[in-house]
Parts: sequence; C-alpha cells; structure tokens
Amino acid sequence: MNPNHSSDSKPVNLQELKEIEDKVKIAFENGKISKEEYNQYQTQIEQTRNKLTVNQRNEVTHHMEQTYSHNYTLIALLVVGLISIFFSLMGIIFFSFFSIICCLLSGVFVYKDARELGEDHPLVLGLLTILFWLIALPVYLIMRKGMYENATSREPVARKHSSPIKIILGISLVFILITVIAAVIAAFVFGMAGSVPSSSSTQFIPITTTSTSDSSASPSANLNSDMAVVSKLLEMSNHLAPMMDAFATSASNHDTGVMRSNAVAIREYIDENLPGLQKLVNGASTTQVAAQEYIRGLEDERTGMNEVIQGVDAYNSGDYAGATALFNSATQYIEEGTQHLQNSAAEIKSVTPK
Repeated sequence: MNPNHSSDSKPVNLQELKEIEDKVKIAFENGKISKEEYNQYQTQIEQTRNKLTVNQRNEVTHHMEQTYSHNYTLIALLVVGLISIFFSLMGIIFFSFFSIICCLLSGVFVYKDARELGEDHPLVLGLLTILFWLIALPVYLIMRKGMYENATSREPVARKHSSPIKIILGISLVFILITVIAAVIAAFVFGMAGSVPSSSSTQFIPITTTSTSDSSASPSANLNSDMAVVSKLLEMSNHLAPMMDAFATSASNHDTGVMRSNAVAIREYIDENLPGLQKLVNGASTTQVAAQEYIRGLEDERTGMNEVIQGVDAYNSGDYAGATALFNSATQYIEEGTQHLQNSAAEIKSVTPK
C-alpha cells in the first residue's frame, strides 16, 4: 500500500490522500503492517500533503488572478458622484440630487458586493459608504482585491489584509478631526474681522436744516458762517453715509480686502475735507458747538479707519493676535466717532429755527 501510488502518476488530491491515510490506520490496527511500516507511511503521507497544499494554493492564486474583475458599477458611481459634487460646488444645484443618488446607490451596491465576497459585516460597509461616501467608496475599491483573495483562499482564517471597516472608520475620523480643527481656526480668524462694527453702529445720521432768517441780532458775517458750516456738514454727511454703509457691509461679510479699500477711501475723504471744515468753524456762532462735535467724530472715525487698515495688513501677514487688537481698538474709535456725529446732528437740529 503506497500512499503516493507511484512516482510517475499524477499527485493525488487531499481527499484521496485522506482515504489512503485511513486505510493505513485500519491496516495498522488490524495488525497487517508493523509499527515501523506505519510510521514510514505516515511520513510519506505528511510529505505528500504538504506538496499538495502548496500546489493547490498556487492553483487557486493563479485562478484568482485570471478570474478577478473590477466592479465597474462602483467605479462608475464614483466618477459620476465626483463630477456631480464638482458642479454642485460651482453653484449648479441640480447636480446635488445626482450626488445624493450616487451616494445611496453606492451604499446598496457595496452591501451586495461585500456580501458576495463573504465579508463579515456587509451592511456596516454599505452604511459607512453612505455616511462617508467620499472616503469610504475609494477605500473599498482599493481593498476589494484583497477581500477577493480572502474569499477565494482555501484557508480564509489566515487573513493578510486589514478590515476595510476599520480603515474606513479610521480615515473618516481623521477627516472629521481635521475638519473640526479647520472650522475652529476659521471661526477664530474670521471672528477677528467680525469684531469691526456692523452697519448699525457706523451709520451716519443725515443733517437736515430749515432755511430761515436769524431772529437774533447777530452780525451778517456770523450768519453767513453758520449757514456755510451747516451746508458743509450736510454735504459731508451725505457723502460719507454710503461710504460707511459700504464699509460696514464688507466688515459683516469678513471681506478684508474690500474692507481695507473702503477704510482707505473714508480716511482720504476726511483728510481732504476736515481742514476746510475747521476753517469754517472758526467764524461760526450758533453752529460752532455742533461743528466741533462733528469734527471730533470725524477724527475718531479717521483713527478707527487707520487701525482697520493696519489690522488688515497684520492679518494678511499672519499676525492674528496683532490684528485682533487693532480691530478691537478700531471698533471702539468708530463707535465713539458715531456717537459724536449723532450728537452733532442733534445739536444742529436744536439750534436751527423751526
């Protein structure tokens, strides 16, 4: 009884070798072969088993390499989904529906594919694909061949590839962590620009006047100076109001570039007109207090705009702490300037005859 049959015959398979092993064992138990012969047969059987195991593994691997094919449905869903996301970000809302559909279909097909490959938790893989589509689907496609190898292996216990669930969860958690950190940084950075007052705190109150004669016995020169002051204040208020509104809008939108340009325009207008207003105030009488209050407001606004400009420059250079301090200081100056301008408008109204 030769377990190898003959050296020239084709190797037996593992099932036939098991049958030979059983026959040798029965022969030994019945006393047909000696202990020494039994040991020799066992040695030959074990050697043959090792050879057959290696050969069959090679055959399985060769067969797997010839028959493995990609899941083109999942690949197509990935491509269509990425294209849909791109157009959605470009503002074409219609493509958002394609993105959602691709995400849901990908989860269904991943579940079916993983179940066919014999994965332990196909439903979990499908749900992860829906929840973390942008990460989960590419990871699944990359690991799919390894999953196929495990499915076709004669010894599936010896898995050489990591669990796709663990990898998807790990990458997704890292992605979420990075997103949270980026959101915190963005909130901090944009929050600094948000400290600049909104339109409600920088709005100019237009100065209105009524044209009447002065009932007091003031000289005509003083009357003319008062009317010139009122005219100048009205002109500057009407010009500055839309400029301040534009500045406040850019500050609310955290558009530091536009905010800086608006601040420069406001500062230049004040620098250009403030000297002329100061000359007019020197000859004024009843409007002098209101004009001086208006001048203090303009000076505070100009200082605030200077610090906004410096704050934007510091922000662009990466000095976030310095930018925050400058923006906070600018906020205080702008609010104080707005209060002076409101006081000036109230004073003008009180001295103007009804």
